Amino acid sequence: MADWASRVAQMQALLDRVEASEAVMGELQDDAAEAFEDHGGDDNEKLDGELRALATQAQIDIAQAGESVADLPIAVWHVDLERARDAYLLHNIAWQEYMARASESSSEFLAPQPDVNQTFFDAQQPFIDAIPEPDTAGLIDRVIAIFAPPEGSSSDGMQT
Repeated sequence: MADWASRVAQMQALLDRVEASEAVMGELQDDAAEAFEDHGGDDNEKLDGELRALATQAQIDIAQAGESVADLPIAVWHVDLERARDAYLLHNIAWQEYMARASESSSEFLAPQPDVNQTFFDAQQPFIDAIPEPDTAGLIDRVIAIFAPPEGSSSDGMQT
């Protein structure tokens, strides 16, 4: 029973940190969409500068969120939780690399991002597998909410 309670607490903490990381990514997506709306077509130079600045800051913020996920203490015998964390960290790293490219060239915001999308997809099953049974805390609902496809999603650009 104590091990189950420990697994639940660690999974909740992992989900808290993943949700915070995803919020940073979502904020960047919102800010980039606003920049496109404000400047797309009118002033390409201003749009380029704003997008590159957003990417530079997002790379820092996403890296910090990833460090928070990586720093979460997980009992060494909770290998399923470690797998979930490691799978998510690959997604976070893919985002950092994406933002590094976008800070150099704002056209990355319009380019397909297969690594970002694939690492997100690949992280879902390890999270499902790591949910302690019985799931009295409703952890599956949080996992489903994190990995639900965004409205209007496609395989191109910043979607996940």
